[in-house]
Amino acid sequence: MMFVDALENYPEAATMIINNPIADQARIQKMVREGFIVRTRADANTKEARNNDYTRWEAAKKSGAQIITTDYIVPSLTFSSLYHVGFANTLRKDPVLKQ
Repeated sequence: MMFVDALENYPEAATMIINNPIADQARIQKMVREGFIVRTRADANTKEARNNDYTRWEAAKKSGAQIITTDYIVPSLTFSSLYHVGFANTLRKDPVLKQ
């Protein structure tokens, strides 16, 4: 195992899973500034995809989380929605650390 599930104040802590980039925006940014690798979500439970809602995706990008997961790199074939997320190129400037 490369990373362990540990609380932030433990020496073996390196990664944080913080699922809600809207409600936990400040916490994600704090963890990034402190050097943690943070994973957050662009969408959850098909809600954003069904509503074609990019609010959570935009918050995830602004959060500075290094890993943003999604179930929709292409639009769903299950229901009528064009929702999908991805970066136009593979490089992006870190919105928190400005690197």
